[in-house]
Amino acid sequence: MIDSHAHFCLVLEHGGEIKSSLEALRLAIDIGSTHSDLPERYNCLKDYPHILLAGGMGPWETGEKDNPKSINQITSELNILKDYIIKYNVKFIGETGLDNHYEYGTVELQEYLFREQLELSYKLSKPVLIHNREADDSIIYDLLNIKHYHTGIIHCYSGNLKLMNTAISEGFYISYAGNITYKSNSYLRDTLEYVPIDRLLVETDSPYLPPVPLRGTVNIPLNVKYVYKCISEVLNIHEEKLIEQVHSNFMNFCNM
Repeated sequence: MIDSHAHFCLVLEHGGEIKSSLEALRLAIDIGSTHSDLPERYNCLKDYPHILLAGGMGPWETGEKDNPKSINQITSELNILKDYIIKYNVKFIGETGLDNHYEYGTVELQEYLFREQLELSYKLSKPVLIHNREADDSIIYDLLNIKHYHTGIIHCYSGNLKLMNTAISEGFYISYAGNITYKSNSYLRDTLEYVPIDRLLVETDSPYLPPVPLRGTVNIPLNVKYVYKCISEVLNIHEEKLIEQVHSNFMNFCNM
């Protein structure tokens, strides 16, 4: 199995374990959250070449709503991130994106940070991994009007069908996480039928979003098996066939 979006070091910080996942997963992407986390993550995972590294600044890196960072500080941190991405030969930009749920920083700062990383994705020819929470229209606008990015993934998909269709038409992949297993998220399961099977990816977003039947625990990347199980049941596809299809999709996405 492949986990296209996991935070291995954060799993450890939350008291989870990663050894079983490192041994069992075929491939995975370890996701960046801040401008400065790459050295630690590289040292933690350097002996596991099948765990691919991403580097990025999420919308939370714009500061708090009542205490936003300055443009100068964000720009300085972006320069640090870029240096690390080059130094550690990181394969992906992300995660980055927009979040209207927690209202980090300001809308303008989030947009600046997101668009700068779309530009970086273009300049370095690296796919971008997008976080979207309640910001469908803004993400659609940026994908259609910025145009400076090198394909990518909309991770932990929770958007509407307009965003999905836009992302797919722009060459993106759609990845589902453990929240698709939650009883209350039937609308997420309903969107599965609209994803071309060759654009589908699967993730945990661990240590967050533990799938059913493990809610209330620290999520680990190996729990991606529950997400595969749920998707295979919804799409009425044999689980092994789904695993091989997602593997093929991931290899195409990575040009591997």
